Amino acid sequence: MRGRDEVSSYFGNYAREDRWWLAPGLVEGRPAALVFEQGAVLRTPAYFIVLNWAGDWLLAIRDFRYARYALEAADVKPIGAAFVRDA
Repeated sequence: MRGRDEVSSYFGNYAREDRWWLAPGLVEGRPAALVFEQGAVLRTPAYFIVLNWAGDWLLAIRDFRYARYALEAADVKPIGAAFVRDA
């Protein structure tokens, strides 16, 4: 994925879905979007998306949607009230 248009399209795909909601967090100390399934009883994310920033520039997106096993060993921390949202 390269360029503003492709990144915008990527996040637009998530915005059109109602199966998930995203919350800010840290994974292994790196900025991330924590992805929660709509209506899930658990307050833990289903998976995460690591965002690599340099200043105001988003350099890379690593989406773990199809590698959910990575969540088992990852150090995941919410920013704000990510884990207390009611379904």
